[in-house]
Amino acid sequence: MKEAVREPQPYPYYYEEDEIDLYELYLTLKKRKWTVIVTTLVFLIIGLIYSLLAVPRYESKFLVSARGIEVSSEEVKQAVENLNDLIKNGDFERVADELNLSKKEVAEITEIRVERSRRSSDSRNFPISVEVTDPELIGKLSKGIPQFLNGLPSVRESLESKRMKLKEQEKALEESIRRLEGFRKEIIRGKGKDLGFSLLDLDAKIADLKRQLVDVRYQLNSIKGFQTTVEPVIPNKPSKPKPKLILAVSLTSGLFLGIFLAFFREWLENVRERHSSEGG
Repeated sequence: MKEAVREPQPYPYYYEEDEIDLYELYLTLKKRKWTVIVTTLVFLIIGLIYSLLAVPRYESKFLVSARGIEVSSEEVKQAVENLNDLIKNGDFERVADELNLSKKEVAEITEIRVERSRRSSDSRNFPISVEVTDPELIGKLSKGIPQFLNGLPSVRESLESKRMKLKEQEKALEESIRRLEGFRKEIIRGKGKDLGFSLLDLDAKIADLKRQLVDVRYQLNSIKGFQTTVEPVIPNKPSKPKPKLILAVSLTSGLFLGIFLAFFREWLENVRERHSSEGG
């Protein structure tokens, strides 16, 4: 008895009910084109109005360096951030006292911040970025911010302590040089034979002390605290607002929202028609 040959079963076909038809999407956009156009125009008009009415802002950078002292970079950043917070909170009088500016000038400042240094271990150079509505303020800030940093208690203490130590060294070296020069005069007069000094050795010692004195005086003159070592460039054109960028973002945002609203309105209309037909 022969076995019945089973016929191969055809593979089942699956149909995707929600298949996207690009042509239908095109027809929907064509039908709802005014929704897209109007939405895009509204966004463009808003962007244009904002770019015309927004207050121009000028941005510049300068470098503040700590001369002759060691300071904590975190402390400097925190001090500048506190200053910036006072500006944002509207405490213009306190900031005016700190930066030697008027309250009206402080109101023109929108932001002060410490940029990240290229060298992570650099604790003496601090790039400062300022944003103002009056470009003339940038030069004043490049002088006021170093003065503000020099007024910090830890910086004042460090400056006074180092100056005091160097002045003590200077005084001690001057006294040693005077004493040895007195010995030298005694030796030349023939009265210093019992001092146990050779004139040649004495001259070498005096010369060495004088070199040390020059170095100490140089260090003393170098202790100036914070100073602006790279002056800011005063911009001729504002950095903000950027009309081209604003209009480009407005156009893109309006276009995408307009397309979304077009499909949403089409979907909403189809739902209403379906419910009305089912109800009928």
